[in-house]
Amino acid sequence: RAAIISFISGACYRIGWESRKGFPGKRHLYTHLFRPDGRRHMVIQNLDVVKNFGITTDNLRVDFFIPEDARTFVREILQDSDLKKEEIRPIIHIHPASRWLFKCWKDEYMAEVIRWLLDGGNTVIVTSSPDRREIEKAKRILSFVGSRFTNHSSRLLDLCGKTTIKQLGAISEASNLFLGVDSAPMHIAAAIGTPVIALFGPTGAYSWGPWDYNQTLENTPYLERNGVQVFGIHTVIQRNWECIPCGKDGCNGSKISRCLEDIKPEEVIEIIRKRLGKSST
Repeated sequence: RAAIISFISGACYRIGWESRKGFPGKRHLYTHLFRPDGRRHMVIQNLDVVKNFGITTDNLRVDFFIPEDARTFVREILQDSDLKKEEIRPIIHIHPASRWLFKCWKDEYMAEVIRWLLDGGNTVIVTSSPDRREIEKAKRILSFVGSRFTNHSSRLLDLCGKTTIKQLGAISEASNLFLGVDSAPMHIAAAIGTPVIALFGPTGAYSWGPWDYNQTLENTPYLERNGVQVFGIHTVIQRNWECIPCGKDGCNGSKISRCLEDIKPEEVIEIIRKRLGKSST
């Protein structure tokens, strides 16, 4: 798609990745091709492409614009919950689903973490995309949380399938922490500057981990092939198994990633506890 659009644009310089993927003849739609180092983070890889042709920058921030009406939406949601700002800190934004369900954690485990957060006096905002499968998954998680919270707690806000992309960003902006899986909302939260705790399965964090824009190119992110890693304000939780990252849609075509299911709630809770402790000091 990008190759065709660039060609139709009539631009004199059409810069792209040198790749064997895509349709035959794709490479001929570009005027300049470059093959970046696939072992580096995707942000750096993309910067390397344009840098190779003389376009450089020291600004590593990903600009995700949030309009004021999206911020107003979040403020009104919090006001409707009868919570004053000083009473709702910290706020944890949880986006538990992905369009690729093999990237998702066990519903019961996520529900256990939500219960722990609520028991600790935190406000939890749960979101999902409008996709039917993602909404169903998020609703199952909330059903496991239990009626004690879902029916009687104004500190658990269910916004599953009810937000635009910009409103989703505004929720992350208003939050002290984002907890989720390898997904686009995870990257949005990171772009805004909200600390992210991300659960990774078959994907390589060294390429796709949440990006901390306060870092420099000299600070190479996610140096290890797998395992628990920290990059600036962000944390990736992943198993250090030899098969990771496999890039597959679940183990043996099952659409279920055992490496994700092996991560236990206690491990995630301990990392959240430490992160919230840092953000509150």
